[in-house]
Amino acid sequence: MSGDETATAVAWRRDLHAHPEVGFTEFRNASRVAGTLADLAREVVTGPDAMMAGERLGVPPAAELEAA
Repeated sequence: MSGDETATAVAWRRDLHAHPEVGFTEFRNASRVAGTLADLAREVVTGPDAMMAGERLGVPPAAELEAA
């Protein structure tokens, strides 16, 4: 990695760690990653296209998801 790439990776890590999110409520951080991947012309799959709802374990109650 070049110095610029290292600085970018460190900045990303610090930002993600500054905004921790509980499982299945990773809306801010996932959005940031998805946006960057889309900017790099990568296909981004989200929601029901990425994960079958019936296969998810440990999903918080609806009120907690709404609050996040």
